Amino acid sequence: MPRRGLHLRFTLPLLSFLLCGVSLSAHAGLRIQGRQFVDERGARVLLRGFSLASKMPPFRPVSGAADLDVLQEAGVNLLRLHFSWEAAESERGQYDESYFEYYDQLVEWAWEREIYVIIDFHNNAFSRYAAEGCGSGFPAWAITPEAQTWEPRENGSCLFIYRMTKAVWFGEDNFLTWRDFLENNYGARDRFFSLSRRLAAKYADHPTVIGFDLNEPLPYDTKQGQFAYGLMSTFYEAWAEVIHREMPKAMILVEPFATDHVGAKQPPPMRKPAIANLVYAPHLYEPGSLMFGFPITGYSNAFQSIVARGEQWHVPVLIGEWGAREYGWRASLDLLDHLVRDMDAQGISAARWVYAPDWTPETLDRYHDEDYSCFDDQRVARPACRQRAYVQVLSGVERALSIQHRGEARYYAPWLTWLTGLFRFDATRIELSWDHDPDLGETRIFANRALLFEGAKVQIESAGKGLHCAYDAAERFVLCASPHAGTMRVSIAPDE
Repeated sequence: MPRRGLHLRFTLPLLSFLLCGVSLSAHAGLRIQGRQFVDERGARVLLRGFSLASKMPPFRPVSGAADLDVLQEAGVNLLRLHFSWEAAESERGQYDESYFEYYDQLVEWAWEREIYVIIDFHNNAFSRYAAEGCGSGFPAWAITPEAQTWEPRENGSCLFIYRMTKAVWFGEDNFLTWRDFLENNYGARDRFFSLSRRLAAKYADHPTVIGFDLNEPLPYDTKQGQFAYGLMSTFYEAWAEVIHREMPKAMILVEPFATDHVGAKQPPPMRKPAIANLVYAPHLYEPGSLMFGFPITGYSNAFQSIVARGEQWHVPVLIGEWGAREYGWRASLDLLDHLVRDMDAQGISAARWVYAPDWTPETLDRYHDEDYSCFDDQRVARPACRQRAYVQVLSGVERALSIQHRGEARYYAPWLTWLTGLFRFDATRIELSWDHDPDLGETRIFANRALLFEGAKVQIESAGKGLHCAYDAAERFVLCASPHAGTMRVSIAPDE
């Protein structure tokens, strides 16, 4: 018989089983198994979260632990945490130890909230001293002497996408800087590897730090009219060797070029780097939604080419950035909902762009004209950032999954926004069936009652031998456990 309602009866042994499962599966050691992330028991883990931006001085947007509480409420288990090389080593060979202490505090706060951390060496067009003073990330001294440098512009004085497009596609300086960095022609790569080695040694045994990412390397050769894919694959191999000497468990996120999957039907011609613990981590933006707030090309081809690359390389996919401008049309929001449903169907992890803790209506994301933060200055989710349910930990093999949210479009029809708007879900409902393996612990579904069901009474129905499902104490997650193997089903919906 299905169990109904929020308050289910548990025997003491089963309750103990559930509670033990929470401590193990919620934030246990993460590793790669085939094309999936799994915890130490072997249960599949889906990573969902945000990038946390810090592109402008003083590079310390988090003012206290409470700034991360909103992420915990949103069911986040991944933080792509920007590390500013400029902040850490503004003068060659001289570290600012206070920045390392600040970053270490963020890692600890993430750990306390059961959030995994990816160390993201973030940059845009390499440096604030490049791209006519509109870039971000790396120190001025790391720019090749063959390229021109600029004084950084004041926040708010750059049209970001325009300047990045001009620097990457139409400026030789960007390619020269990236080429000389990747080839270590002037020693900047040596310093970057030393920094990477220090961080890898620091966090080698920390369970919340799982990997490293180099944001958007963009060595586009304007003379040849092509990306230097060979340079990138060779660089990743050398970088991974440095990191893995100190932290063998570290995942290495491999990014293609930022635009590689836009409208693409096939993956880019990039050689798979010969490294352990590789994660394919492309960025996925729909050009219209990114620039104008209205979709133009859609995601279909780009998403399928990303899935294909994961299959070809037989590695997990983690979409390192995705999103749309906050002022976007409803059509952009419908498109994002459609994308997340596709990610759910494929079991793909993702970090949305972006959470800017110091966002204000006047300064926006505190990086020129960027306005993508999913939370405002009161830590309230902004309209473009729907909070969504997802299966965070799965104790077996998924059979079927359906997640729908009230107000979400049932179908997405590109350019036919009026048609999309005619068919919307009238209630939030989560339905999951899976082949359960009790050795893998519990299944853990993010279904925050306050956020996703607006505090309404929720009905939980479960079916399967010995299966019991119920909310945790905070009513953020529904936990399902059974001591028996077999097909299990759970349905979570408003109690009407």
